[in-house]
Amino acid sequence: MRVRIGIGLPNAIPGVPGRTLVEWARRAEDLGFAGLSTIDRIAYPNHDALTALAAAAAVTNRIELFADLMLDSAYPAGTTGEDGRHGRPDRADPAHVGPDPRQSPGRPRGPGS
Repeated sequence: MRVRIGIGLPNAIPGVPGRTLVEWARRAEDLGFAGLSTIDRIAYPNHDALTALAAAAAVTNRIELFADLMLDSAYPAGTTGEDGRHGRPDRADPAHVGPDPRQSPGRPRGPGS
């Protein structure tokens, strides 16, 4: 059995500069981590999960990106999925946030679909 280890982005820590998230993502991939995750917080100002994942996607190629906890109600309708019930893409590429015009309505997308 092969163990795959991921690490979290510090996006929910107050005061962490955006450049730190980008460097964190680069280093995580360079160090061989399998995944990079985020969480959402609304109790205080911080970098939201989608923005943090989009920044990470812009500077990485291999590492898997995902949100451990995402507060769908904090985002505009249509931002997190076709109808709010289906998974998000396995890479948080800004071009894929929201409905994918190549897929029919109601069809799940993301890993395993």
